[in-house]
Amino acid sequence: MKLSFWVFVQFLDQKETGEVRLALMRANTGRRTFFRPVTVRHSDTVQATVFCIRMVDCVFPERGVTFLELWYDNAWVVDQRLELT
Repeated sequence: MKLSFWVFVQFLDQKETGEVRLALMRANTGRRTFFRPVTVRHSDTVQATVFCIRMVDCVFPERGVTFLELWYDNAWVVDQRLELT
């Protein structure tokens, strides 16, 4: 099954630039698929940076639980549970 969707991200960092990567991780296997890195420039390091990333034609091999993970500068930050029924 292929799905396209938007990911809304809002966060702040004390550095002026950083690298965001999104990954899909299957709950039953722990297998991850990483997507291309996106460089983020924080114009004001005391205010949150807001942006959206469009995920196009993401392949979900089977129904079940998948986690959409946010990685920042090669460190896991947060995930969002997605359940395909």
